[in-house]
Amino acid sequence: PGAVVLLPLVDRDRVVMIANARPSVAETLLELPAGTREQGETVMETAHRELIEETGYHAGTLVELHQFYSAPGICDELMHLIVAADLTAGEPAREATEQIENRIADREQVGQWIAEGRIRDAKTLVGLYAFLYSPQL
Repeated sequence: PGAVVLLPLVDRDRVVMIANARPSVAETLLELPAGTREQGETVMETAHRELIEETGYHAGTLVELHQFYSAPGICDELMHLIVAADLTAGEPAREATEQIENRIADREQVGQWIAEGRIRDAKTLVGLYAFLYSPQL
C-alpha cells in the first residue's frame, strides 16, 4: 500500500527525529518517523497517525513534498515525503515492542551527522537532504 516518511519541523531550522532500535541491523538508527499505509487509508491519514504514534506530535499542516521508490530493484513500495509543520507536542502512542526516543536536531547538527555517516537509513537521508537543500523549506 506504500508508506510515508515525515519531516516534522519544530521551526524553520529544527526537525524532530527518532532514535529507533532496529533489531534487523542490531543498531539504534537516527531516523525520521515513518510507517506503512493501512488498507483504505489516505497518505495524509497515515502521516497524521504515524506522527502521533512515533513522536507524540500533532501537525497543524501536512504537505507532500516528494514521492520516491524505497527499493525499486526488489519492490514497488512508493514512499511519500510529508512535511509536518505547526507542531503541538503530545504523548506518543508507540507499540509495546517499539524502542523509540525523540531527538530534535538543527540544520547544523543534521549536516554534521550526515557527514559523519551517523545517518544510515535511506528514507531519512532523502528527507534530510530535502530539509537541508530544498528551497521550499
